[in-house]
Amino acid sequence: MGHMLQGNRAYPDPDDRLGSIEARLDASVLRIAEESLPGVDQSDTSSEIPSGIEHYSGVPAFGLLRHAADVVPDCTAVIYGNMTWTYQALNHDAVRAAALLQHLGIKKGDRVGVLLPNVPEFIIAVNGIWRAGGIAVALSPLMVEDEVAEIVRSTECKVVITLDMLAQMLVDCESELTKTLYVSIREHLPSLKQLGYLWARHQRTGQWSLPSNESHAWFWEELKGLRREWKPVEISTETDPAYILPTGGTTGTSKSVTLSHQNMVANAWQQYEWTHRSFAAETMIAVLPFFHSYGVSAMVLGGAAMGATLVLHHRFNARQVIHLIETKRPTVLHAVPTMLVALNDRLSEYPADLSSIRWVISGGAPLDATVGETFSKHSGALVVEGFGLSEASPVTHVGDLFADPKYGTIGLPLPETECRIVDPDGGIDDIGD
Repeated sequence: MGHMLQGNRAYPDPDDRLGSIEARLDASVLRIAEESLPGVDQSDTSSEIPSGIEHYSGVPAFGLLRHAADVVPDCTAVIYGNMTWTYQALNHDAVRAAALLQHLGIKKGDRVGVLLPNVPEFIIAVNGIWRAGGIAVALSPLMVEDEVAEIVRSTECKVVITLDMLAQMLVDCESELTKTLYVSIREHLPSLKQLGYLWARHQRTGQWSLPSNESHAWFWEELKGLRREWKPVEISTETDPAYILPTGGTTGTSKSVTLSHQNMVANAWQQYEWTHRSFAAETMIAVLPFFHSYGVSAMVLGGAAMGATLVLHHRFNARQVIHLIETKRPTVLHAVPTMLVALNDRLSEYPADLSSIRWVISGGAPLDATVGETFSKHSGALVVEGFGLSEASPVTHVGDLFADPKYGTIGLPLPETECRIVDPDGGIDDIGD
């Protein structure tokens, strides 16, 4: 498993050739010009504090991870169980994933499904898809087989990257795919727990082993054996789609939202700006599902935009999340109200030290003031509400992170957000009405 890190060990194998790939990176593709990176002055040899991108214009979705790998290469990007990835290592794996997808025939505009929970491979996969010029299609593990098949067909996915535990969800549509790539949580577990995982997978899929053939393969095995270099693809950030997000929102009506590279990068940049440009200074507990718009924006892209460390957990469990907060000491928690209710219930019976949490940003539904106040008492954190919609990538408003909370409000518009207050008929009212 040469792609992973144990402790602070360096990441690359000698023959991975990342240096030659990145050295030829076309600046016109990334368009992260030197003047756009205020923290990286090539003529200045002083140790200046690194910063995020100055603006989102012209930056492709994978450019946020690339930038963090440039300016804070040795900072920890992801913690998952006992494994860690630095930003350099994570970007390295994304480049290899892009090369793999190109090897499988993925070209600009092709769709690649991602059926994964919060695991490091989700971040690697979507960044690899974007680097290859593809469009990532979010597939929720909470869907049923018919829903997955319908989305795979309607979006014309050519490849799906899936958790092995969820392989049966592709039974109705896998014949229409050129390749299914398996990811397994087992690879991240201690030896004894690996046996338990295999048993659980057998109970769920009815199989002790999954096929490995021309149309099915294991993601990491394919990367390990790959000797193809990534070829840069020209990206028009304003118009080229990056992400297709099936969403029912709060209406329950099935629909899909297509987001451009600039849509997604802009929202990550807005959230970074809202923190008063705190770069490489935060650690996020990443339990909000990545396959939801809030999760992918605030953590997968927002985390990279901030140079933050992400502490991943593949499924929300109040006891396990509290343990992670106590041991990994994150500073930021993105949540939905039901998560905070569950955490409050657990903490009322089993108090814990959550003092590392500075900000809690709750979205997805209105937050009851009592819930927010109770969690603040348990943790000492500032709890604010946010608001958004998937079509806006999705965060549009967030409470002030440097003032007392105002429960029952959606917060203030993020930088470069245009909004207005209208009456039920769409008319504009005067201030104070």
